[in-house]
Amino acid sequence: MEETMQVTEQDWPTAQLKLQCEVLEKTARQLPLQDILDSLCVLVQDMVSDTVCTVLLLNEQGRLDVFAAPSLLNNAEALLAGLKPSKYGGSCCAAVQTGEAVIVENTAIDERWRDVRNLADELQIKACWSIPIKVDENKIVGTFAISHGVVRRPSSQQEMLLETARHLAGIAIQRDTSDKTRTRLEDELRQAHKLEAVGTLASGIAHDFNNTLTAIMGYAEMLEREESIVETARLAIDGITDLSHQAMGVTRSLLTFAGRQSGQKEPTNVASIVESSLGMIRPIMPASIEFMVDDTTDTDLWIHADPSLIQQVLINLAVNARDAMPNGGKLRIEISWTRATPTKAPLPPTSRGYAVLKVRDDGSGIAPDALDRVFEPFFTTKTRGRGTGLGMSVTHGIVRELGGTIEIESGASRGTTVSVTIPCCEAVDENARSVTEHCTMPAATTGTILIAEDRSEILELMSGAFRSAGFVVVQAADGAQAIEQFDANRENVDMTILDFDLPKRDGLRCLAHLRESHPELPAIIITGRQDIEQRDMVGPTHLLYKPFRPRQLVALAAQILGTATST
Repeated sequence: MEETMQVTEQDWPTAQLKLQCEVLEKTARQLPLQDILDSLCVLVQDMVSDTVCTVLLLNEQGRLDVFAAPSLLNNAEALLAGLKPSKYGGSCCAAVQTGEAVIVENTAIDERWRDVRNLADELQIKACWSIPIKVDENKIVGTFAISHGVVRRPSSQQEMLLETARHLAGIAIQRDTSDKTRTRLEDELRQAHKLEAVGTLASGIAHDFNNTLTAIMGYAEMLEREESIVETARLAIDGITDLSHQAMGVTRSLLTFAGRQSGQKEPTNVASIVESSLGMIRPIMPASIEFMVDDTTDTDLWIHADPSLIQQVLINLAVNARDAMPNGGKLRIEISWTRATPTKAPLPPTSRGYAVLKVRDDGSGIAPDALDRVFEPFFTTKTRGRGTGLGMSVTHGIVRELGGTIEIESGASRGTTVSVTIPCCEAVDENARSVTEHCTMPAATTGTILIAEDRSEILELMSGAFRSAGFVVVQAADGAQAIEQFDANRENVDMTILDFDLPKRDGLRCLAHLRESHPELPAIIITGRQDIEQRDMVGPTHLLYKPFRPRQLVALAAQILGTATST
């Protein structure tokens, strides 16, 4: 038997038009989806007496949850949570399963309610009409349902109303999804702009910082050559040199994160790099934190990595652990080896297995809602002024650059374990070093070197190192002066060393001018910029990045000129 409507048959078209106008107007105003669908349910209930309207949407697990149901009993939402779509799970589940409207006039006898008759009894549902909500033409996202406390079937007008409600719900959901997608894309664009700004800033900082480090390392080397230096001063000089190399890692890690540099990878002993990192981590740990290292490996593990970037990873993770334990606790760094690839983010198989670095703390942990965002640039759970939100992003970028994975296990008040897994590589002789790193200063050498550098302290340090090795040096402070000095000494100059960013005329343009008359003139381009590559060089030109020690530069020049002495 058909039920009695609150609106007359003559008023039905007007009421349905009002329904459409109100819902579409709310959708156009971009009101919250919850408000729009609640309003839709109320308006349909106003058109059909003694009914309860419900919108159920599919969750990430593919099950139905109540989203909008302004007239539903208080306990009903919990009873209807997590319904699995099936042909016999009720009208809504069957509608999602079949993709078609399901009209059940009597839940007590209809086969489609076979598995949930107890639910129908508890909620006093005697009849239920449900239709799937679709977006993007055919994608099912949920259902719109009209339920009754008595057995009844829909009229043709009510079937049309059901179709209209489904259509309006689909429009609202589609708009909401589009808005969320647009918002997500806008957020990603903002993040990309932030990263671009960080990259530009980092490049500028790296250039100036590396120039300064070159001078610091040069002065340290100058003092190192003094025979009268006492042992305590020599140890201090060694400390200055070591800290300079560590400082290089700060800009390298930031540049790697911003995509401006890949890092200078080389076979790296994991245990050795952890040991060298301890000297930087221990001073930043308060006495209330117990700090320990546990190496469970039987042999040395080697990875292909930039050592300074691995140090940066360990420092970042240690700082986060420290900040999570303001009242003290335990911090443990573990080194282990595994043959199995991580389950959450599998890595390509390798015969040498994987090195695993774990940083564990028993601090406050990370809340579930923040755990999914820890690698987002500029996201931080720390109070203002305590964190930039870049530490974990930098760490993630470094590990990804090394072909590894990083996983976090944590929970509020349960501590945190960060696992970094990196493929192992072939071991090398730890005493092996490149000629530019450990070549001794060449014995008395002949030749004239034209050096052009706008930083006077660096120019003097380089010039002094070459003169000590027996070279004749011609100096220039900018590109124009370099050309003048070369023209005045063109018959004597055997090599030129040019800074890339010379005033008046940059290094490459200056070199191109010099080679107009001397095409085979050997050259070394020095730079504090990290976006310049060897492939940008033309002819017999070598690229050397700042910071470097003067003896490295002299050794490289001697090698190029064919006069390097054996070490």
